[in-house]
Amino acid sequence: MNVIKPISLLGEPFFYRGLLIYPVTMKNYLDFMYAVDVLRQKKNRIPDIAVIKMSYLKFIFDYLMVQEDGERYEYMLRLVLALSLSPEQSQSIIFKTDGNSYFMEYTTIEGTTQVITEKDFDEFKKVILDLNGIEDANYEISEEVEKALEEAEKEKAKMHNRKPTTVEDMIDSYHVGAGFSYAEIGEEPIAKFIKNVKRFVNREDYVMFKTAELSGNVKFKQEIQHWLRPVESEGKYSDARVDLNKFTKDFYEKVGGNSK
Repeated sequence: MNVIKPISLLGEPFFYRGLLIYPVTMKNYLDFMYAVDVLRQKKNRIPDIAVIKMSYLKFIFDYLMVQEDGERYEYMLRLVLALSLSPEQSQSIIFKTDGNSYFMEYTTIEGTTQVITEKDFDEFKKVILDLNGIEDANYEISEEVEKALEEAEKEKAKMHNRKPTTVEDMIDSYHVGAGFSYAEIGEEPIAKFIKNVKRFVNREDYVMFKTAELSGNVKFKQEIQHWLRPVESEGKYSDARVDLNKFTKDFYEKVGGNSK
């Protein structure tokens, strides 16, 4: 699979195989974050070799959609597509099967018919996730360590007597601090909004620390980073994963066994 790095500098759509994939905006944040979970299921954590061998598209239809709440996953898939594509292209999509494999048939922006195969669907899924700054399912760490990291995050929050910052908190702070109206914030792509909030905080910190330094009353051991520095995605458990190797070693020492 080719690695595609979708770029949308100003919220413009990304062209992929005759489709225009749009970054989802903040006004649709709740709907998208609910629906996109259909593309982030940890398929390879299911203890069934037949499921592990499935392509992701086949997994959606032959595993998720046959569960008791299978209709929910069908709705989620359709909602993700509706939020990511134009109404015309979204409504043109038909999922078909030849009995062994699945494919996604649709009308391109040129008006021709094209298909995305099971193999291509993994790339299509990645484009949607990357374009919206969403992390895919992570298999780099074991399920046991992942659970331990979740507990570590909870304990750290308790120690500092703090509650996690919600998206509503971020929206309200951006509205008050940066002066953007809620309507303007609603039109911002999700990935851009998250980065803009981080950069806004970086700028506030930079101004405060630089002012203190220039006053001559405070001296910092490290150079103050400029607020124009790249804003990288910190990823899930970033606070708890200061040193994953050490954490993993300590974890296995507590429960017995080794981390090899």
